Amino acid sequence: METILDSKVAKFREEEKAFQKYLDESFSEQKIRYQERFNNLEIGEISNIDDFVRWRSSLTKEQIESLKFENFFSERRINNDPDLKYLRLVQKILLEGQVRNNRTGVETISLKGSPTERYNIRNGELAILRSKKVHVKSWVGEILWIASGKEDSTFLVENGIRIWKEWSRPGDNYVGHCYPKMWRDMPYDEEKIDQLKTVIETLRNNPNSRQNLLVAFNQGANKQMAAASKEAGMTIGLPACHSLFQNHVEAENDDMLRFILQLYQRSCDIFLGVPFNIAEYCFTANVISYETGLVPHEFVHNMGDYHIYKNHIVQILEQLTRTDFLEMPIARINLNYNRNEFNLIDAKNYSNEKLSEWLNILIKSINYTEYEPHISGTVAV
Repeated sequence: METILDSKVAKFREEEKAFQKYLDESFSEQKIRYQERFNNLEIGEISNIDDFVRWRSSLTKEQIESLKFENFFSERRINNDPDLKYLRLVQKILLEGQVRNNRTGVETISLKGSPTERYNIRNGELAILRSKKVHVKSWVGEILWIASGKEDSTFLVENGIRIWKEWSRPGDNYVGHCYPKMWRDMPYDEEKIDQLKTVIETLRNNPNSRQNLLVAFNQGANKQMAAASKEAGMTIGLPACHSLFQNHVEAENDDMLRFILQLYQRSCDIFLGVPFNIAEYCFTANVISYETGLVPHEFVHNMGDYHIYKNHIVQILEQLTRTDFLEMPIARINLNYNRNEFNLIDAKNYSNEKLSEWLNILIKSINYTEYEPHISGTVAV
């Protein structure tokens, strides 16, 4: 009769055997097996969510098990590659998610409560996807715009960044009380709280605080944007998807403290939004570290409702079959701007011209030169 100990020993030997397989097998062989994993599953032509759900329902349990990323790459390699982490999550949604309706009217395949993903930001590493091109200027510009506290998206428009066009009022680009207002001028009674300034000053003066959060989701602000939307006859602003982040500091050694930024994101558009969000919060963690004298260490990402829109199914399947990115270097960042001339706290007072100058400096600090081609998709408003 097999005991619990026997079972654990057998499991350990299986894991040891699997790990030895990764050591014996060349990376090129892993890449080929990963590339061919759908070949025997008769995936055929999929042009919409119904086609995909029909194909998924035809799979056996064994076939689903055969697609697991752990069958192709070691856990260590997955953990060290931002694309493999992201694509593993994509595949999990596709294979386990439910079809749901939502406020946009565009159905999704979605799951609730994602596994915690941790992205390395040590030694200048920056988690920007290589399995498709991610437009750097857009997400760097978005963070500077949010840090500026401006209630209009004119800065983005002037720099050719269109990601807030659908939620900006024509004529004056007004966006209501969304991210910039919440980060820099959150209303409280008769006060306005500069949350970003508080975060940075707390890191400098009380780094061990467990209360060092920045909260962008605000029901009062949501009501204000809803009223503005009704008046304009269109959607103005957007209740914060990346809802709050907490700031942690740990001992690196006797002389240095390392910084960990942990984000909770209530709603996660996996194909269009999340690649931006991963990159921009890894970037934000680097900028905060640079301005507070901390060592950037890790970005931790927690998701609430994470989903793939039905009009992104074809695109996300294309991305899942790509493999050239596996041999491309991970992006890096090297910040060296003058902190007396440019910094997050003072960004609230910058003109659009000065913000644009800082934007160009920051873009040059990022080394992101190898990636697979961009895959376009339509945003659900």
